[in-house]
Amino acid sequence: MTTIGAAARQTGVSAATLRKWEARYGFPVPTRDAGGQRQFKNGDLEALAHIARRIAAGERVSQAISRVLDEQTRDDPCSQSSEEYLPDAAAQALHWLEQNNLAALDQCLEATVRCLGVTAFCRDFAMVLIEAVGRRWQQGTLPVYAEHVFSTALQSLLARHVPVHKPARRHSDVRVLLASPAPEMHSLALALFQAMLSDADIASVFLVGGLPANEIAAAALSYRVDVVALSASAVCPAKVLQCELLRLRSLLPLHVAVWVGGAGTGRLPTQLPGVEMITSLDDGVERLKVLARRKAVNRGTEKDRKND
Repeated sequence: MTTIGAAARQTGVSAATLRKWEARYGFPVPTRDAGGQRQFKNGDLEALAHIARRIAAGERVSQAISRVLDEQTRDDPCSQSSEEYLPDAAAQALHWLEQNNLAALDQCLEATVRCLGVTAFCRDFAMVLIEAVGRRWQQGTLPVYAEHVFSTALQSLLARHVPVHKPARRHSDVRVLLASPAPEMHSLALALFQAMLSDADIASVFLVGGLPANEIAAAALSYRVDVVALSASAVCPAKVLQCELLRLRSLLPLHVAVWVGGAGTGRLPTQLPGVEMITSLDDGVERLKVLARRKAVNRGTEKDRKND
């Protein structure tokens, strides 16, 4: 994402003109950061530069904007419905991964996240693609290094689109710690979860890499979180995972919830004392929204009690 000042320098269109076009012609349509500042996507910059060249060649502003947007619509994969686009995009991403074409893979992922938005990308596309890559690795049709390359590409994409420490707004009362229990080293699902939380304005702290229960508990207490959300893949030993969860639960005060999700939970007992099972990324986000509303109500009740 690019600020309006940087966009003006890169496209040759002044910041004042960009604001004028936005108000008069409905383009560009920048997003806003936590401070309300305009943020432009790379695709917007390309379109603006193209518009500027057309105007310099003698076209009227309205005509140049209209023609460039028409060209974008014809070339944009999102002119298809999501149902039509997703299977093709997933097949393309797998193809480029298998062909070791990292530039094309990155372009495919970038186009998809722009098309779907962060939350839908994580929920509807990335998780499906992760499962497909995992199946190919298990079947021996995809080498181990390709799986690692895919994880790196996906995490780099998320880093470009999701700020690491985005100031929370709507659900600022709730804070989450994301971690993997030792010896689990897979953290891609947590990276997707953090992206969805950021998109929902829920604050989170992400500890990358497997950590023992005492370290996770120490971080939870230091950051004063409401929830510790853990992820365990299918390769995480069930007995070790169960022991780490119970130990973590014993180290934390009862008001701090312990959640766990991922393929590794399938071999756990259906109930562990003080530990909640999360069935999907969406499930986790929705539970946190409920928790935020509950805290807001409790805060309001407490405020009223003090005023009486």
